[in-house]
Amino acid sequence: MTNQQTALDTYLQCLPMILDKIEALRQLADDHFGHDPDAIHWGHVGDLGRFDRTLPSRRSCCRCVTSPVCGGSCFQQSSADWRNC
Repeated sequence: MTNQQTALDTYLQCLPMILDKIEALRQLADDHFGHDPDAIHWGHVGDLGRFDRTLPSRRSCCRCVTSPVCGGSCFQQSSADWRNC
């Protein structure tokens, strides 16, 4: 097996885990993060902003997943640790 093939196999094994997490986040968002849409107030807006700041940006996410420092384990760490990758 070539080095490129091994990399591709590993990539294809990791991809579903990331897609599962994206889908879980999408479901949370579709459910208004557990809040009643008719009862949303400014505190919920602040909560959503804080939640957004804990998510990695697309660029940092890609860098983190491939970072030798993290070993691609950032998705298993707390949100605060994602920024350290």
